[in-house]
Amino acid sequence: MIHTKISSTITKKLEKRIGSNILTNSLFGINKIRNELAHKWNFEKKESGLLEWADNILDQIEASIKFRRTPRMSIIHAFGCLGRELMKVKDSNA
Repeated sequence: MIHTKISSTITKKLEKRIGSNILTNSLFGINKIRNELAHKWNFEKKESGLLEWADNILDQIEASIKFRRTPRMSIIHAFGCLGRELMKVKDSNA
């Protein structure tokens, strides 16, 4: 359900922005991880791909501050970077 919503609404707005594939792929990736967390009773964080997802975002989107890349901080900053980029898209389309 959310996959369809992301596809129809956000993708249209992201088409005009450079790096939109990075943003849409990141949203699809975190949605897949969220689905596994919600529906698997034996969810393993190491096998979920969450850290790889976060590292992929941090490699492709410039972080505004430098930090020590622990797994926890990587995930936190990846959400922050993704949120910042999505807000830029929202503000540019307002």
